[in-house]
Amino acid sequence: MRHLFLQVLRDEDGRPTCEDNILYDSLHEPALDWAVIGTLSDKLVTLGIAVPESLIEAVYLDQCFNAGNRVVRHHVDRPPEVLMAG
Repeated sequence: MRHLFLQVLRDEDGRPTCEDNILYDSLHEPALDWAVIGTLSDKLVTLGIAVPESLIEAVYLDQCFNAGNRVVRHHVDRPPEVLMAG
């Protein structure tokens, strides 16, 4: 498929995530072209969410190479940390 998915969750002091904590879900906007990385980056800007460039680049590369099950922590001031590679 190579479509992207964006879900923005409210941080509730480490408590388990529940449906009430979902601030945005891309499934509610199926008319947007989620096969294009620009849709993801534009939506983050619209939501006022700044992310490290390494995150956008990593998502794009994962999409290109059909990678999945990767967990990476991206930082503004240092290289990303791969926590789990699938």
